[in-house]
Amino acid sequence: MKKTRKNREENGSTTYYYGTSDLAAQWIMENGFDNNLVSGVRFIGRGVYLSVDDLFIVALQADDAFFRHRSQGATKPAIMKCRLSKGTRFLKVEKPEQRALDSLCRKFGRNIFRYDFYKYLPYNKRLTRDELATILGYIFHKRLGPRTFDPRRQRPNMRKRQLLERYQEGFVYIHEQLRRLGLHGYQVLNPYHEEIVIFNPSRVLPVSWEGHPGFFFANSWLHEE
Repeated sequence: MKKTRKNREENGSTTYYYGTSDLAAQWIMENGFDNNLVSGVRFIGRGVYLSVDDLFIVALQADDAFFRHRSQGATKPAIMKCRLSKGTRFLKVEKPEQRALDSLCRKFGRNIFRYDFYKYLPYNKRLTRDELATILGYIFHKRLGPRTFDPRRQRPNMRKRQLLERYQEGFVYIHEQLRRLGLHGYQVLNPYHEEIVIFNPSRVLPVSWEGHPGFFFANSWLHEE
C-alpha cells in the first residue's frame, strides 16, 4: 500500500488567501494577524482560515467580515495574499481507511466515535498524530459528510449545525493535542473544500491585499502574477 505523508511542513513559498474587510486588511498589513481581530470560531475551531486556490469561499469570508466590520468604518470586502512562516506544520486530514477506524475501536471502544470522545480516554493516554487524523477524518467524512463544508451549497442544515456545535469541545481537545505534537494547524482534504485552519495567527504572514466588488472577482485576480 502506498504511504502518504500525514503532515506538511511549509517552506514559505506557497501563496494562501484570506478574506476580510478593507479595514481589517489595512490593520493586518501594519500589525500582523491577531487573534482578537481576525481569528474566529468557525466550523472546525478557532484559528485563521486560509485557502490555496478556492477563492469562492475566500470571497464569502470577505463579505462576511465586511458586514461585521461595517459599523467600525469598513467600506468594502478585501482579499489578502499571505504566506506561512517557514517551518509551519499542519496535519492533512483525509477520508480514513476502515482498518484505521477498526483499530481505534479495538483500542478505545465505540465511545471513541462519540462527539465527547475525549471524556472516555484513559487519564494518562495521549492520542498519536495518526489517531487524531483518523478521528478528524471520521468526523468530517463519516459523521458530517464532505459536502457539509462545500461553500457552493447552502449552510449546513439544522441537524448538521447542531452536530457541529456538539463537536466544538472535541475540536478544542484536538487542537491542544496537535499543538503538543508540534503542529500548527490542519487541512481537511475533500473534493469540495480544502480550507486550512492555523491555530497561531503569528505564523500567517500578510503579503498584500486588494478590495473586491463581488464573489467572482477573485477568480481572475488569482492568476495575476
